[in-house]
Amino acid sequence: MKSRNLILLILLMVSSSIFGQEKINNIELSIGNSKDFFENVYVKDLESHQRKTLKDGFYILENSSQKGKFEIKNELINGDIVLYEGESYRKEYAIENSKIITLKIYHNDLLETDAFRANNKLNFKSYNDQNRLTKEGFVSLNRQAHYKKGITKSYYKSGGLASVENSILGINTRYYENGNKMEVHGKSYEKYNEDGTLGTKQYTKEGVFYVENYYKGKLSSKQYETKDKEEVTLVYDHDKFIRKEIIKNVDGEKYLYKYSPNGEFIEKEKYYAPGKVTSP
Repeated sequence: MKSRNLILLILLMVSSSIFGQEKINNIELSIGNSKDFFENVYVKDLESHQRKTLKDGFYILENSSQKGKFEIKNELINGDIVLYEGESYRKEYAIENSKIITLKIYHNDLLETDAFRANNKLNFKSYNDQNRLTKEGFVSLNRQAHYKKGITKSYYKSGGLASVENSILGINTRYYENGNKMEVHGKSYEKYNEDGTLGTKQYTKEGVFYVENYYKGKLSSKQYETKDKEEVTLVYDHDKFIRKEIIKNVDGEKYLYKYSPNGEFIEKEKYYAPGKVTSP
């Protein structure tokens, strides 16, 4: 009888050590904000929102918006927590050593965002309500290299590439649905026609801002302004330089001066801004 009681006592002790989970509802974990993945998760008091220290152990969390199980060991948090936002959104977190490893966001039980930590990057994919991929990319979690910068690709409903935002290089590219480039924003700007030919290019060189216009992919004009505020247009015919035009202010009147490719003066005429109506 004594040996039987001893066995029961041992079983109770073992079971309590395995299943000894404390239910708690007056705390919350620091999740569900813009700092997800970028900062370690910690425990907060539910009312004061101040950091709170819990002893090592297993916990069952049940408050008005967060539910799940986690363990604290050596001040590090490991577990799986679900965050409820309203009636339609649910965020499922997997936490290891106080770092968010995965995050799945559901809207009306449909997966909307799938994010995970790998190779010191936050990798993510977003889906529409028809489970089609709308965005994917990564953000650097490395504080020593491109921290919080990355690449995001967006897609049309058809599945084709719509844009690429590269915050590492500072270049954003948009695409037509046929796959050709539409626009490139960076240190320079490029605008393309739907057939893939270049239409406009803008850039700064040696402190001077240039605008280049193209016709059927061939350079038709290059415009810039001199230090004296004179407007210069270099005219091209299928990439061949044919004329230089300068708008000059003479005694309060604007005149258009034309020059040949070798710099010889051709003619001068009064300049009227495009669209301006003048009397005969």
